[in-house]
Amino acid sequence: VRADTLTWTGMTGDWAAVENWTNWASPEDTRVPADGDDAVISQAGALAILSAPTPWLGSVTVSNATLTMSNWDTLLSATNVTIASGGVLTCYGPFTNGTFATNRVNLLCSNLLIEAGGAIDVNGKGWAGGLTLVQGVYKQGHGPGGCRLYFGASYGGAGYGQSPTSLYGSVTAPLDPGSGGNGGNYTNQYGGAGGGAVCISAVQVVINGSINAGGSNGLSNGSHVGGGSGGGVYIACSTLAGTNGTVTANAGEPKGLGKGSGGGRIAVVYDLVAQAAMPLPSIRFAAAPSLSGGSGGIYTPGDIGTLYFPDSQLFSPTNLFTGQWCAPG
Repeated sequence: VRADTLTWTGMTGDWAAVENWTNWASPEDTRVPADGDDAVISQAGALAILSAPTPWLGSVTVSNATLTMSNWDTLLSATNVTIASGGVLTCYGPFTNGTFATNRVNLLCSNLLIEAGGAIDVNGKGWAGGLTLVQGVYKQGHGPGGCRLYFGASYGGAGYGQSPTSLYGSVTAPLDPGSGGNGGNYTNQYGGAGGGAVCISAVQVVINGSINAGGSNGLSNGSHVGGGSGGGVYIACSTLAGTNGTVTANAGEPKGLGKGSGGGRIAVVYDLVAQAAMPLPSIRFAAAPSLSGGSGGIYTPGDIGTLYFPDSQLFSPTNLFTGQWCAPG
């Protein structure tokens, strides 16, 4: 089968619908991208929805458009994945089923390039915040670290007022999304959603843009509305490079004297020898908590989330990270 370049010419639509693609070289052979094909999604403002695993593609390029992944087991597989300026790779969310997450960004590739201005963005795509239906009855956020009463949501770091038993997920392979913040004191007040989940398996990863798995802010300016905890980012690769890139799993901000939520979890597992031969990447990692100011100057912060690397070679006096560094052993 001949490998071709297939260009997305729809606006909002299903990846699996052939009418959304055009094969300019051989229009009579237009189809959904197949083994070895190059898929280009660059129509300004377009939204492509991927809800099932792809074959092994030659390349996928997203620029000035959005590719949204649906379903937990959906996997985008290609030799080269490029998220160019204006391009966004994301997933659906948030979700309210409290026992299992339903959507994430899931990549398997040889080379991943996130260019400056490009992003993997799952901000607020984890478990949903609570919605208060009865005044004075704070609705707990969804997820295993969802905050009770008006305390902060947890994941890699504990939300304010929560015990260490509210922490969950793996330090070395964080595959879970973040949990939602509580609804406020008044009816129809939403808590912020937890950050989503990003799983990347690649040989070479270059991050000049951003990976954002932050929790969203509380959605109401009422009383004691919680923000979502940070989400999870797991990168397994041979080498990591980048200039002015960012990888974040920060907690969302509370509203109206809500309490601070905990940061998420980030793990980057690279080949020690191959990475040592690379220049030090200029990438900032952060799993910061959120902070709320109370009356009388009493502040209520959540706890910082976790960062995991197989050794310390990414650290330098000019490359400062925010998080609990959890080293092997």
